[in-house]
Amino acid sequence: MSFVKLSRIPPKFKYFRPIRAIDDTKITKPFLKKINLKPVKSIAFSFNPFFGRTESIRKASLLISHPKWRATNPGVLTKTTVKSDCSPPLMEILYGLLLFPSS
Repeated sequence: MSFVKLSRIPPKFKYFRPIRAIDDTKITKPFLKKINLKPVKSIAFSFNPFFGRTESIRKASLLISHPKWRATNPGVLTKTTVKSDCSPPLMEILYGLLLFPSS
């Protein structure tokens, strides 16, 4: 009896996601280079550390606080709130004045 390795089995899933969600196991450097905080005025993160699905928002707050991404807009305000109630994780982005070119 020989064993065959199954290559089509996906990596373990920690939680269910929508179909349109980006697979964070395959985020590449070109994707990360597209991050631009120029139009953003402030970003607020709030999460309950005892809630089951807070890993993604904690990673997002860590990514935004990195100096490389903060250099795209040094004036962006970030606020992280750790809650003790049973509220789901929340990320609020406030955009500043956006100007679109018109003819």
